[in-house]
Amino acid sequence: MATEKEKKKPLAELFSDKSLNVELPMRIGAGWKELLIYLDLSSVDIYHISHDNQVLKEKIGEGLMRWNSKRGHKPELERAIELTGALKASEMTMLADELDDEYCLGESQFDEIAPGMTEDTTELPVDTKETPELADTGLDSNGDIMLRDYQREIAEDGLRGDNSIIWAGTGSGKTRVAVYIMKNHLDNTSNGKIAFFTTTLTLLDQQYEVICKLLPKYKNHVITFSGRNQANENFSEIVNNCRVCVITPMFLDNYLRDDALSLDVFSMLVLDECHHTRKKNSYNQIMARYRKLYIDGGKSPQIIGLTASVGTERARDVKDAEKSIIELMARMNVTKIATPKVHVEEYKTYVPDPIKHTEEMKDRHDDRIGFTIQRAMEQLERWLLGKLFDLDTGAVHALLKEKPDTQRMKPQYQTWLSRLQMALPLSKQLAPDMKHRAIVITDHLTMYQDALCCNYILCMRDVLTQLNLSSLKYQIFDGGEHNDVVLCSASDVTAKEVSAEKDNRAVTIVSLYKDVIKELESHSKNPIYENPNIIRLQKMVDDNFTEKGKDSIFMVFVETKASATAVSKYLTEKSSFARCEHLISSRSTSGDNEKQSQADHGRVIKRLLSKQINGVVATQVAEEGLDIPACNLVIRYNNTRNEISTVQVAGRSRAKQGTVTDFANTEKRRQEDMNVIRLTLMNDALSNILVKSDTDLQLEVRQRMRTITAAEAEEAHAKELHQQSKTEGNFTLRCGKCQETAVRSCDIRCYNGSQYVVIDKEYYYEDHMSS
Repeated sequence: MATEKEKKKPLAELFSDKSLNVELPMRIGAGWKELLIYLDLSSVDIYHISHDNQVLKEKIGEGLMRWNSKRGHKPELERAIELTGALKASEMTMLADELDDEYCLGESQFDEIAPGMTEDTTELPVDTKETPELADTGLDSNGDIMLRDYQREIAEDGLRGDNSIIWAGTGSGKTRVAVYIMKNHLDNTSNGKIAFFTTTLTLLDQQYEVICKLLPKYKNHVITFSGRNQANENFSEIVNNCRVCVITPMFLDNYLRDDALSLDVFSMLVLDECHHTRKKNSYNQIMARYRKLYIDGGKSPQIIGLTASVGTERARDVKDAEKSIIELMARMNVTKIATPKVHVEEYKTYVPDPIKHTEEMKDRHDDRIGFTIQRAMEQLERWLLGKLFDLDTGAVHALLKEKPDTQRMKPQYQTWLSRLQMALPLSKQLAPDMKHRAIVITDHLTMYQDALCCNYILCMRDVLTQLNLSSLKYQIFDGGEHNDVVLCSASDVTAKEVSAEKDNRAVTIVSLYKDVIKELESHSKNPIYENPNIIRLQKMVDDNFTEKGKDSIFMVFVETKASATAVSKYLTEKSSFARCEHLISSRSTSGDNEKQSQADHGRVIKRLLSKQINGVVATQVAEEGLDIPACNLVIRYNNTRNEISTVQVAGRSRAKQGTVTDFANTEKRRQEDMNVIRLTLMNDALSNILVKSDTDLQLEVRQRMRTITAAEAEEAHAKELHQQSKTEGNFTLRCGKCQETAVRSCDIRCYNGSQYVVIDKEYYYEDHMSS
């Protein structure tokens, strides 16, 4: 008699022409609208097609056939996982489950390599196959949290009730240690209430799950709050009725600012990634209230901080680094740093120590793309110098004299351009029309500068995409004659200029843009002009799969959201192995509306953990806390920030013999060399602090805390006096480009203490909104 498994259909049938062309389209139906996004087939235009006609089914079949053909080099099992994963992500779970059942996808075919495991995990110590945070329940038969010896060591200060910073590497199980301390606190404090802070929403969900898993006794009394929650008038009551509140610092700070809640309602504060407790960060705003509460003799909660690197704030020597660490301790009122001292060898056994490589990026031998863009920028710069240099003898004149001669891609040029954009609207010597035209020119310079930076790290088609998006942002074709600034007459144009104008018409910024696009489109058809760095990045990823196995997982870190999206798409299309997605911030920035929702973050991470995808291209949003046990390659693609970032990014490589590669230009590599030096200073400073007596360290921290608190009180008093000295009056705001009146003060209202809105409905329909 045939077994249940023998009755299943072979996977080959799932990818047969009949299945892809007929059966699956009939079963997918209207769900295709979502599915095409996850299968990266958004070019299929089916939105105008009704759900029940034959044309829709044909389009779906056509798309599935193309998708399957594109991935024909991959094993059937991998394709099946990707397809069912896309179905589930498109909320077609029932169909995905049916396919799992029909083709035996959920059974023994997955037993060969379980999700989240690499082929060589059997060689690792038992407890490191997954880090403690993402392993099983982590509880012994008595329901107690299991800890290693070094974890018990760094928990001692917190268990005694001392304020403590737990300083240990990524993957060491800091969260588990913190929850162990929290459990002890809740068990021994009848009215104990804990606020566990995380810096991002992704970490919030991850840490909430860990806390619930490790504290089953208090599971029903753990609640999460963040900016994605609607403002709740009963927030104080909800907090009073829970034992553990997992929350983002900004969310709580808003309630503290409105006096809707007092910090002393908590008996313990746990700050994940506590190195952020500096400057204007929400952590520091909360701790400012704590410091005042403590110095005034009020009831103050116990403080536990978690970090893999406290940073040095650009320290130049060990003494500066020591001051930076003491400053952080003072802001948190912490007098103990818990780091492995006795069980160091065990600690080293379990904490990942990836192999580090560096490689320098190369310049193109023949950079036709960059040359075309720079030539256009040169024309725009000549207009600024020729038209404005003698008309404005003040700030604009001085800035034009300071224009960087070359290296338009470097930060110095960007800074100069930003300063010029701020100075132009304030000029009192330039006529309104001339001022407007100059602002339009600087906008176009910004557009081309962005394209130039894009050209350095992305492929040729991405440069064109960037310029096309910029044309929409700056409304190049919709701005009318008012925005089409004349650069020069046709007689002034030399044969070397970027211009297709052969008649007597003048060259304008619009005609210049059209000529640039036309020339770039021509160059982009020739593969010899392609960016060698993006090709090299793809080879690094492919080599890692070849050397370490097809079950490898990789992460690439880039600077911008647009880069993350573009690199992810390039690797998926060009690599023989990579199936990746991007992770970017959930917030849109000025001039950049691209973002991901928290649900998108969760979906990408789940797909990565289940190996439906094997890579992620991310901005700094994924640097801290993201836990992917099987990740064995991390690449920083021309993305270097500070020494904290160096530690955090390296910590994403969790697998045995993982690799971290810094692939950057000369300037970025020098910056990374400085980061390594600062890490050495930081470790030496830590050694100095650890040998100090408890009395001396406590005295030093408390003195510094009082100094900080006194300075903050003085600053707050000065701000209050300044507000009182302001006299109310009417004013008018003008558009920065066209200089026309935009809004009057009587039409502005303050909302929530810090946000200002215009109540005049006509404002949103006037022409200046599009200029």
